[in-house]
Amino acid sequence: MRHCDQLRNHPVSSGEHSLYNIPEGSTRLMTGDRKNVMALCGSNKGGRFETDEFRSIGEACAKAEASYQKVDASFKKLTSDEKKYKESSKDSEPSPAIKDFLAERASYLEDYEVIVDIVRSKRSEMAKAPQEADFQIGEDG
Repeated sequence: MRHCDQLRNHPVSSGEHSLYNIPEGSTRLMTGDRKNVMALCGSNKGGRFETDEFRSIGEACAKAEASYQKVDASFKKLTSDEKKYKESSKDSEPSPAIKDFLAERASYLEDYEVIVDIVRSKRSEMAKAPQEADFQIGEDG
């Protein structure tokens, strides 16, 4: 569950603060929030979005957040012993509750990957776009 929490609450690096103009006070951005995902895509730095992109970001965020809520609910249903289950352990068969949790977690990770792909795509677009020169008033006025 910690892994899902870390993905949902993206820690903003110092490079992201400066490169994408994310306020210094923002140490974590929730990836289930459209505004935060758009900031990670460069919206604070002048990145532009077409209607379809805006819509797809909103849909991806809503779907990932709904998946996260399902993972969280299934995790809370686990007993304390079930919460200690290790996937790498081949000693015992997981309980139905653990299987449900693992399925919900897999679904969340798939939905999260959609957001990652969107952010990578927009960042790649921004890197390829020519940088606009600062507007300067000529000598003639």
